[in-house]
Amino acid sequence: DRRRVVRRLLGAVVRTGRLLWMSLVRHRHRHAGVVVVMVAVMVWAARRHRSAWLRMKKSRERERMLAALARRVRASGIPLPAMFADMDALETNVDDLTTKAGPLRIRLASKSFRVPGLMEHIVRRSPGKFVGFMCYSVPEAAFLADAVRAWWGPVTQRALDLLVAYPTVQAHDLELARALTQQAGVVLTLMVDCVQHVEAIERVCERWEDGDGGAGAVCIRVALDVDASLPVMWGLVRLGAKRSPVRGVADAECVAECVLRKRHVQLVGFMAYEAQVAGLPDDQPEDPPLYSWAVRLVKHLSMRHVRSLRARIAARLEEMVGPLQFVNGGGTGSVTSTARDRSVTEIAMGSGFLQSQLFDYYHNANAR
Repeated sequence: DRRRVVRRLLGAVVRTGRLLWMSLVRHRHRHAGVVVVMVAVMVWAARRHRSAWLRMKKSRERERMLAALARRVRASGIPLPAMFADMDALETNVDDLTTKAGPLRIRLASKSFRVPGLMEHIVRRSPGKFVGFMCYSVPEAAFLADAVRAWWGPVTQRALDLLVAYPTVQAHDLELARALTQQAGVVLTLMVDCVQHVEAIERVCERWEDGDGGAGAVCIRVALDVDASLPVMWGLVRLGAKRSPVRGVADAECVAECVLRKRHVQLVGFMAYEAQVAGLPDDQPEDPPLYSWAVRLVKHLSMRHVRSLRARIAARLEEMVGPLQFVNGGGTGSVTSTARDRSVTEIAMGSGFLQSQLFDYYHNANAR
């Protein structure tokens, strides 16, 4: 990798210098504009390859650190598998991401960061910034309710807020959701993205109520999962993760109207995750410059689209169901742009605190 970067850098310098010399010798002052362009291209190429060199250097440093850690583990006899974290780097990342989030609260994505001990360390580092957890499933939410409840309340001075990121209508999951909803100090929200999800939850709640003679009545909080992929070619093609059939205001209205007709379901917010922005590297050294520019263009257009989409859906849902308790969006890879979206109240982040290699290749990324 290092030799390839050096060869590309030297090749660009040699080619640009040759063209510059030929222009000066043959045409002299008649093509001064061409000379200026050549110099600009040479400076751009040097900066581009210097950036690639620095990223390669960072990768080499990481490899050396991991090799040294492996030698120490073998020498110490620590049983494997085991996890090791650079706590100084972790705290630096927490400070960096909480600053980038600006006024937004952070929902710690446990689905991407499944280490309860480090979760506590992160929350204690900035307790006023974290609003709760985004969980992969209802069983994971139940596990967290037991694992973190002892310290969450005293540290944050608020109820444990658990948002399940993916819809479910499994009977076991809904039974767990019912139990969590009835626990003191725990706020649980399930995700839905269609009328069928709402109706399935309502049917299960009605069976509970009938089976317990009315004593088992419970209201399940739900949030709407909105698709934030970028429509192109008049909507015939969508760029991004196709997370949900809810793609516009009309779709959101349909699900919200269904919720309003139910006695046991309450709509409290919605999520619109721009995966094509938060999860797509845009500065990989092996990619040609035009590809990186294309990715950044897609990200720019996506953020413009999703800001408008969130604002319109938030306004319409508040007209229908009243003030929303949260609007969730973004991730580690889009924290800066999502923080500028006025309709968003919280941002989900998890893997960014540990900084996997994915985030080494984001434009203007500086975490450890």
